[in-house]
Amino acid sequence: MSPEAFGCCRKFTNGSYCPPDDQPPCCLPGQGSCALDGVCRDCTTCFLHSDWHNNRPSTEQFIEKLPWFLNALPSADCSKGGHGAYTSSLDLNDYENGVIRASEFRTYHTPLNKQIDFVNAMRAAREFSSRISDSLKIDIFRTQCSIYFSSNTWIFGRQHW
Repeated sequence: MSPEAFGCCRKFTNGSYCPPDDQPPCCLPGQGSCALDGVCRDCTTCFLHSDWHNNRPSTEQFIEKLPWFLNALPSADCSKGGHGAYTSSLDLNDYENGVIRASEFRTYHTPLNKQIDFVNAMRAAREFSSRISDSLKIDIFRTQCSIYFSSNTWIFGRQHW
């Protein structure tokens, strides 16, 4: 969501989401080169520098544009589309009420080669998730926030903890 990335966050004149020029309906498959005089010719950027507060969108702007980002396909014009990587990372079932019920943190570690590497990685993940859970101990709508760790390399490891 950047004013400098004109092709990444655009809107039609009616205020709805406008995709990058190299995606439908702006450019149809098999059309060859995409014409700039098509249906998306009047699209404008989502934000102007003057719209931002401390170099960030307002809460209202963020709430409105987050679903656009999550549904945007990455493209040559805008490689930062969130559909491939982030759409399933958030549970937006109660989003219209301002609530994101679940999300995911992504972390990475060094390659694991020996058994002790796997054990230490699990220990570090437990510590990390515990710290994050503790920092989020706020009662929101009478539900507690808790973070758990998961990895396809630890499918049997958790049963030993």
